[in-house]
Amino acid sequence: MFDKNRNKMNINNYEQNKEQREQMPEINFRFNKQREINNWYTTLTGTPKFGLSGGRTKWNLGDIPKDVSREIAGLDEESAKLIIKNRIEKELEKPDVQNLIEEKINKAKERWGTVAKGYFSLLSQLINVPVEKFEKQYFAEYTFSARCPFGKDSFMFNRFRDFADTAMHEIMHIEFLKEYRGYCKERGLDDSQIDHLKEILTVLLNEPAGYTKHVELREKALEIHKNSKNFLEFLDKMIELIKETDF
Repeated sequence: MFDKNRNKMNINNYEQNKEQREQMPEINFRFNKQREINNWYTTLTGTPKFGLSGGRTKWNLGDIPKDVSREIAGLDEESAKLIIKNRIEKELEKPDVQNLIEEKINKAKERWGTVAKGYFSLLSQLINVPVEKFEKQYFAEYTFSARCPFGKDSFMFNRFRDFADTAMHEIMHIEFLKEYRGYCKERGLDDSQIDHLKEILTVLLNEPAGYTKHVELREKALEIHKNSKNFLEFLDKMIELIKETDF
């Protein structure tokens, strides 16, 4: 059973054999301009589904220039994204911006190298999925926004949060949903409920914080996990808890 009091950096203590090391997934780092355009737009115009700390209803802009909000106010999505595209391209022409991206990507690579092997072994045990079933590679895409979404095999990261924390959180989402989305649907959860569940389950990574709506449920999840014999028993109990919860 995973000890919630164990420091997350101790995941490197999980030993792996040669075969496991050879199967270890890789993270490729890059800047994805189209993904960045979409993320700026959502950050500036969207509303977080699960609530943010302090009762905030909008994402922190991070390094997105504040005046972009005024520039796109009242515009349709296509027009707003064109303005964002042009602004991003101008930002990328600046040597200091290019240097920042390169610096943060290099630091992220170095940081990930300190936890990667132990993390995949731990995640495999937590969600009962063999490492060889994980994605062979993930794409980590730098963003100026404080918002870091994920996709099928990719996630965004920024300079405001420890890269290892971001990567562990988002990769858990990716692998949990790939393995168990169908299982959850068969047992009566809709897409919105599954979204809530995936966020709540990251408490198993010893993440101290979460979305406002999930604070109590994350504590319940730790207690349920402690008293479950295996992951499927734990997941079944969590599914029933989600069904009973009015979000």
